[in-house]
Amino acid sequence: MEDMKHWQPIETAPKDGTRVLIYDAHAGMVVMFFMDGKFRDVVSLMTMRHEASHWMPLPADPLDT
Repeated sequence: MEDMKHWQPIETAPKDGTRVLIYDAHAGMVVMFFMDGKFRDVVSLMTMRHEASHWMPLPADPLDT
């Protein structure tokens, strides 16, 4: 899929709990998901402290290919 290669505006990120790669100028790239109105880290469930600007889908699992 072509959109797998490009960062997209954070406003278009899925809000259904799908794990995505988030970019934040302070935190860098973090795998997160949207829950209770906020993006949360998949490991700690902490929310973003800064403002995420972009997102992209995670790549396919290598074991699924």
